[in-house]
Amino acid sequence: MFSYYINKHPFWDEIVIQNQYLEVVILSKGGTIKSLKYIYGGNVVPLILTYADDQGYINDNRYCGAYIAPVAGRIKPNSISFDGESFSLPEESPGECLHSGSRASHSKQLKYKLKITKSSISVYMWYENLPADTGIPGNNVYYLVYRLSNEPSLRFETWIKLKDDFALFNPTSHMYFNFSDANILNHQILSSITHVAKQIHSTSTLEREEFLLFNEANKASLNDILSYFSYSGKGDLDHTFFFDANDRKIRLTNQKMEMIVRTSYPCVRIYCASNGFSFPLENITDSSKKHLGVTLECQYLDNDIQLRGIESQMLVRKGENRHEFIEYIFLPRNLSSFSV
Repeated sequence: MFSYYINKHPFWDEIVIQNQYLEVVILSKGGTIKSLKYIYGGNVVPLILTYADDQGYINDNRYCGAYIAPVAGRIKPNSISFDGESFSLPEESPGECLHSGSRASHSKQLKYKLKITKSSISVYMWYENLPADTGIPGNNVYYLVYRLSNEPSLRFETWIKLKDDFALFNPTSHMYFNFSDANILNHQILSSITHVAKQIHSTSTLEREEFLLFNEANKASLNDILSYFSYSGKGDLDHTFFFDANDRKIRLTNQKMEMIVRTSYPCVRIYCASNGFSFPLENITDSSKKHLGVTLECQYLDNDIQLRGIESQMLVRKGENRHEFIEYIFLPRNLSSFSV
């Protein structure tokens, strides 16, 4: 039912796990999902964007498929205070820390181990944050697991072990999805999103507006969503949205596949990639094409540490537990026997 093998490369180990539905290729560098394919019933459908070769992952500045820790999203301004002590976070651009900066988990070799049971195969990985190296405070260990079960789903879980008095914690998986189309404009997003969180210019002001475009009744295509953001003056689609508290789920579909994402996180950040991939999918070779893929970064509220201070969900204190999950369920559009 389950299989695996490990390829030793000069720069990382490549861990391949498979069940009857999915094949997942994971790099020890950054806990990166290098490849994710649906393989059931003689069908092989690439599901995410990739780079053409190893050099793409060595030089990666798009966090392609990476595990992002300690914190996903933006922290702006890039300074925080805890118990009267101030910390400056690494800058990605002036005054802004993005995805923990360039020296965080996505660029590191993660330790890992495999576990196989009758009902699942799992890759456990961990990353020790060293403040002198990453610029992120806290000598703490961040854990993740990628798990395949007997269903057509990939489960991602993340948690932390604190060694110091506090930690920043908001890890996510940064896959760019495209179900083997020339672009993702015909993909649809359906979700019980209630409102959008906007960061106004460079200030830490949280505005909430009712946002019905992703309502399941509307079945909005990404083309319509991108047009809405363009015509309404909101700029590109690069925003954090709140789930309905009772229905933390989002769907992405095209004519080939449906993906249901379920999560314990309260928010999802949606961003469309327009370029930067040397080899997005097996049947796409022109990297100048726009709107190649979409990320669905389930996480806490973007910039939460600045917007909520000591009440931030990103802030974990010694003695507290924090464990979140994201589950990706894949169904071909003609398969109805698997219910969610």
